[in-house]
Amino acid sequence: ADNRQRADEFVADGTVDEFGGIDVNDVTALIPIIEALPFADETRIGVLGGSRGGMQSFLLAKAYPDIKTMAVVAGLTDVFSIRDRDEKAKFLLSKLIPDYAHNEEAALKARSAIYWADKLPKAPVLLLHAKDDERVSYDNATKMAAQLKKHGIPHKLVSFENGGHNLRGHQEERKSLILDWFETHLR
Repeated sequence: ADNRQRADEFVADGTVDEFGGIDVNDVTALIPIIEALPFADETRIGVLGGSRGGMQSFLLAKAYPDIKTMAVVAGLTDVFSIRDRDEKAKFLLSKLIPDYAHNEEAALKARSAIYWADKLPKAPVLLLHAKDDERVSYDNATKMAAQLKKHGIPHKLVSFENGGHNLRGHQEERKSLILDWFETHLR
């Protein structure tokens, strides 16, 4: 029996946000939708995520190893890096992550792809990140690239000297890199 969720069974009420918890169901719910679309090719799924969406993209890849490729822009791969940034960030994490107060380290590791890169599919990953990112430190990209290399996952890290979290001034280059990546890896 197929236990996959059907596209018409998924209903999001928008009342719960767990920062890498149940909210990831909004992303994984796309898989049965893709599979139900007669014009979609479920054997060629590419994933694009930015910032928190990068964290969710890696969580999706771990749960759904059939994805073909990923592109992650300013992706959060080490949640400890935002926890350690300031008290406001720590407070937000404590409110958005269930059981944070009781098991903070496990909760943050469960959301940090650098700790479980070995569980990711061998799908090629494009990482784009600015060195002056003010929200998600550039170390997230370099640490993730090191983990991808360690586990034999094809990847490319494109670094920008400036542009901040949204890669200001690099929108056309960003778009071109992502489209070329998907064109190459979704054939």
